[in-house]
Amino acid sequence: MQRNKKINMKKMTYIIIGLIVFILIIFIIRQQKNNLTLSDVRTSQEIQIVSELISPDQFKELAETGNYTVIDIRTPKEINEGKIIDTALEIDFYEETFKDEISKLDRDKEYILYCRSGNRSGKTLKIMKDLGFTEVYDLDGGKKAWDASGLLLEINL
Repeated sequence: MQRNKKINMKKMTYIIIGLIVFILIIFIIRQQKNNLTLSDVRTSQEIQIVSELISPDQFKELAETGNYTVIDIRTPKEINEGKIIDTALEIDFYEETFKDEISKLDRDKEYILYCRSGNRSGKTLKIMKDLGFTEVYDLDGGKKAWDASGLLLEINL
């Protein structure tokens, strides 16, 4: 009888240890999913559409990779006042052909949008999402936020 109790206690101990290990593994997996960085977004969401606001720091991080096409949707007058990145594609939001120009872009490439304050780029983000673009980011606060951040891009072209 004592021997059966010892065996049952051993089994119970193994079951409890197994449950603790299982719970720890689940906890670790959930933590890893919650700790995605911007560089993880593309691989973890291959099929999903990614569109979101990004900070100037995140803009800098993404733009410096060289993997993103930056689109400046300000007017020519605003662009003459200075650009964040010289190689930015210029598509004037107020032009009649704006939506046509946007729709000609490759929907599978990655884009970063900016305007003066974030209003027009926010509207463009929605347009691009509706057109089926897979990865589009919008600089929150636009060029005003960029200028206020004091950041500089370090891009080797």
